[in-house]
Amino acid sequence: MQDSIERCIKEHQFCQLPISTFAPTRLLDISNKLLPCLILTDEEFHEKYATLSYCWGKDNLPLRTLSWNIKKMMRGIPVKEMPQTYQDAVHVTDALGLRYLWIDALCIIQECPEDWAKESQNMGNIYKNSHFTIAPIANKSCWEGFLQYREELLDATISLDSIRTDDDPGLWSRRGWTFQEYQLSPRVLGFCQHHRYFDCRRGEQDESGETRICYDTHRALFKIRGSDPNPSLGYIDKYSEWYDIIGNVYSSRQFTNESDRLPALIGFAKEWEKMIKKVGKNDQYVAGLWKEDIWRGLLWRSQSKRSRPMEYASPSWSWASIIGEVYWPWENGGIRQGPD
Repeated sequence: MQDSIERCIKEHQFCQLPISTFAPTRLLDISNKLLPCLILTDEEFHEKYATLSYCWGKDNLPLRTLSWNIKKMMRGIPVKEMPQTYQDAVHVTDALGLRYLWIDALCIIQECPEDWAKESQNMGNIYKNSHFTIAPIANKSCWEGFLQYREELLDATISLDSIRTDDDPGLWSRRGWTFQEYQLSPRVLGFCQHHRYFDCRRGEQDESGETRICYDTHRALFKIRGSDPNPSLGYIDKYSEWYDIIGNVYSSRQFTNESDRLPALIGFAKEWEKMIKKVGKNDQYVAGLWKEDIWRGLLWRSQSKRSRPMEYASPSWSWASIIGEVYWPWENGGIRQGPD
């Protein structure tokens, strides 16, 4: 993994990211691996950090930072009290030479609406500016670990390709928040049930060392932070691309709190807005749609029987106001734009 990261930084032209001074409000300092502690950053903090993209799970809530225990968290958190996914993430972060790790449940004060509102607005920057993101994509909850001894890979008669076909990305690929966490992270270390892979804007590399070059438009956000390898690829109509991503990738994802549908997208939307401006347009993001293309954006349709979230999620004219997959009708036949 370290070789893949270093090769990405040194050799991948499109992975050369501008230097950022951004730092998350809080980070986990793992210099003492047995007793990591929560720290507050300041304007002078410019250290590299890793992020964790994972599923909390439905049964037991993970260890969390709350208003009444934050001082205790800053004194130290015994690593054995952490869910196994956190323990494994600490191990990977340390093994790859970093001292700091960002985990949402620990670095956001969970029952504080003001802190959550502030940090959710920053979520895009947190993942975008991380050195790499750890993604245990086969896990159903944080209580499962993702590091284990893989005896079967030592058997030369078993091919890596056959193992990969058995891996199911499962809940991680269907969870709402992981969408922008994956999209915005410059590098992702994916841990499946039987293998691991490395993903950056140049493509995905498996354990055989083979890299599949891909310029998937669903990963297009990487291109806006450097030279675009193919400016004409999928960039004719960024609004249509947006509707395609929302309809085919995002709207069907699952949320514990349905009111999170727009907050979990805001970092991605901010970057998309920059991409629109890059081609000379000024636009305003409005509840999952774009003001300059609102006449098309309002044409969304539900794929199934509509149901509304119990709590307010968005204006009723937005696709985010219903639960479930949506689509735009021109995907099935096209629409024509007239003079009016």
